[in-house]
Amino acid sequence: MNGELLIAHDTASQQFWWVLRNDGVSRLTLDSADWFTSHAAIFVTENKIVVFWITGSGHLFVVERKGLAALTLEEAQQKAIDEVRSHTTEIAKGGGFWRKEITDVPLPGERFPIMFWNPPNEAGLLAGRNKVISAAREGKLWKLVLRNQWDQELVLDESYNFVSTRRLDSNATPKDK
Repeated sequence: MNGELLIAHDTASQQFWWVLRNDGVSRLTLDSADWFTSHAAIFVTENKIVVFWITGSGHLFVVERKGLAALTLEEAQQKAIDEVRSHTTEIAKGGGFWRKEITDVPLPGERFPIMFWNPPNEAGLLAGRNKVISAAREGKLWKLVLRNQWDQELVLDESYNFVSTRRLDSNATPKDK
């Protein structure tokens, strides 16, 4: 099986997160670590890593991983390789054993301004401009800042359900606030 392993390791908490890219079945169009780090935000707590990333089609994906610990990046790499190897048959058949950990938060529609994704007089979504600028936890809420046409705050509850959104730039109209 061919693939590329992307690993995020937090030395303070000793937690890590990984994703297998280019596995032939992945829908995570992650072409490079640069793309991932510019379109995603990683939040680390004492017992889990939460990764938020945004797609060109207006979906926010959330992956929460608990219990993956390694003292070093090398140890994290080996543990990730071992986990991939233990699921080789399932991956080869098109199964995504890790996909069950993904929460899909659809954003376009009446709850989220479509102009954020698709400016006037332009044919398509500005997929390459979608970025998760920051992720923070306030009590039981997640506050994310997304960037495309402007910065937009997105608030999710502890289960990653939509709570609210508002435009953050100084050109926001009262309707957007």
